[in-house]
This record gives sequence, structure tokens and C-alpha cells, in this order.
Amino acid sequence: MNTLIKIGDFAQLNNIPIQTLRYYESIELLLPAKVDKLTNYRYYDVMQSTIVDSIQFLKSFNFSLEEIKNILDQENTVDTLNEKVEQKYLELSAEKKSIEEKMRLIQSFKETNHIYQQKSQQKSFEVTILPKRDILTFPISKNIYEMDLLEYELHLRQFKQSLVAHHIPVYQFNRVGSIMAQENFRQEELDSRTMFIFCDKHLSHLENFTTLPRQQYAIHYCEAFEEETSEILVLKKMLEERNLQVAGDYICEVVYEIPHSNQLSRNMFIRMQVPVF
Repeated sequence: MNTLIKIGDFAQLNNIPIQTLRYYESIELLLPAKVDKLTNYRYYDVMQSTIVDSIQFLKSFNFSLEEIKNILDQENTVDTLNEKVEQKYLELSAEKKSIEEKMRLIQSFKETNHIYQQKSQQKSFEVTILPKRDILTFPISKNIYEMDLLEYELHLRQFKQSLVAHHIPVYQFNRVGSIMAQENFRQEELDSRTMFIFCDKHLSHLENFTTLPRQQYAIHYCEAFEEETSEILVLKKMLEERNLQVAGDYICEVVYEIPHSNQLSRNMFIRMQVPVF
């Protein structure tokens, strides 16, 4: 029984373009069963459809055509395929992890951008429950509130370099905040020597990983690094007026920070917060 059919019929039979078959031939992935010497016309064996099926199946694993050719060219295809599939599984798992991290960052940005849009026009005092948040801290030798903008920026560079040293992706380095001990806040001694960034739970093995617990916070807002010192005192006065007691360290959270390319200074919107009861 003659099972040879023209290239167009074979393409139609397998629901693929003729151009695809010509390309497969050019890279020697799938060769015609016969080439007419007079007309140069290509003929394929119907039984070659199984090769097309295998190619399409392996492409679904995100293998390149070069990788697929390498697999199909091996005599011991089963062993080669198992090895390649396991390798591809690890690659895709790493890609999935990276994508999930970026999706979490995007979600975080959307949430903080919503806060910025909602609160930037009406920076009212509020008391609310904030969820548990994981952070990485970075101790510094100088008080943040005694720094000028250049010193602050240089300390940020040191923080970022420490993250790189621990192989933490630099895209995690955003919205850098600071922490001040509750006793300093109570005594109005503005002294903070700890920076932090929000992070994912999978970094919990690091020594500087810690968690801000879910609890009630008093919150106030300001729009610049330079404003924060005076606004801290405003926040403290608001607590006293409402008979609220400080229950933990003061947190300076940078909610929104997208500088313009022609600006040298940082453009911040800050959510000042302190646990209260």
C-alpha cells in the first residue's frame, strides 16, 4: 500500500502550515520520505505523522526545536527524553518562582499605589489593623534623622550591596523603610539606625529576616524624607489627644517612590505607623 502523500496533503492531514514542514526540513528535524528528482516536489509518508505528533508534544514542554531534534536523533530516546524533561522541569520551576515573585511585587505595587491615590490628597490620622508583614532589616551606624540626603543615599547603596551579597534579586530593593525603637519614640528622641525592605517568606533563613506582626496601628502620612521628623511629633501628639498607648516600635514605611528621570532627589510618600492599644 502506497502511503506517500504530497507535502500539501501531509500538512493538511496534520494541521500544520507547509512553511513549517519546509523549515523542519531545512534544519533536518523532519525530512520528506521522497523528493521527486524532476519536479523537486516533496512527498511524506503518512506514518511520519507520529514524528509531527512528537514534535508538537515536546514543544508543549517549552523545548526548542534544536532540543527536540537532539532528543529525536538519539537512539535511546527514552533515557534522553527523561533526562531532558527533568532538566526542563527544573528550568520551568525556576521561571515559575521568578514569575510568582514578580506577580507579588506587582500586587504589592498596586496596593500601595491605591493607598497613595487615596491618601495623598487627604492625609488624615487613622487607627487600623495592618496584616503580618515579613521584612529584611539592615543595621547602620549613624542615626537616619541626622543624615543629609547624600548620606541617606549612600547608606541605601550599602543596604543594596548587602542584598546582592546574599544573592537576593535587586528588584526586591524598593520602598526602603526604617524602624525606631518604641522607647525613642516615647521620649521624642529621634534616633533610628535600622533600615528595612519588605520581602517574601522564603527568605526566612536569613539572619536579618523578621516579621512585623498583625496588630493595630496608628497611622499618619507625610510626603518627604525632610518632613518626617516634624510629623513624628505631630503623630505623637495625636496619640496623646486620643489616649492611645504605644505598643511597639515606630515604623516609617515608604508607600510610594517613583522618581522622575530628571530629578536627583527621591519622591516619597510615607506611611508613618506605630502599634497602639
